[in-house]
Amino acid sequence: MKKIRNYFVLMMVALMSVASFTSCNGDDDDEPDSPVSNSKIVGTWKCVHEKFICKENGKIVEQYDEPYEGILIWEFTSNGKIIGTDASDIDTAVYTLSGDKLTITYEDGVDVMYVKKLDSKTLEVEATFKETDNGYTHEDYSYAIFERLK
Repeated sequence: MKKIRNYFVLMMVALMSVASFTSCNGDDDDEPDSPVSNSKIVGTWKCVHEKFICKENGKIVEQYDEPYEGILIWEFTSNGKIIGTDASDIDTAVYTLSGDKLTITYEDGVDVMYVKKLDSKTLEVEATFKETDNGYTHEDYSYAIFERLK
């Protein structure tokens, strides 16, 4: 289970303690094309591009925007499971999709990201993370583009 989280942290930086965050476009559910259907996400997706920005105390310490060079495949099943595969491991978790909010639940935590685009060929997800501890602030932003394999 931790492998999916580790992949996401490396690629998308998993959200922690997101109960207090809300999406700016969460009220768009009245628009016909806004809500993301669970059936649209079901399938196998390969990560092809990633964007990542890491800040420490407001200063950018790492950033990139480039094609994804590793192997990361997410399979969303119709019964609410996500199977994450990289070059050396396979792990599973449970997911829910409500509007554009994608929640992945592991044995030891929850990650939340937002679906920015989902059609028959492309899945784009975005995540943010911010943590402050003893005057130290760590912020991450990530955006990943997946292409449908099947």
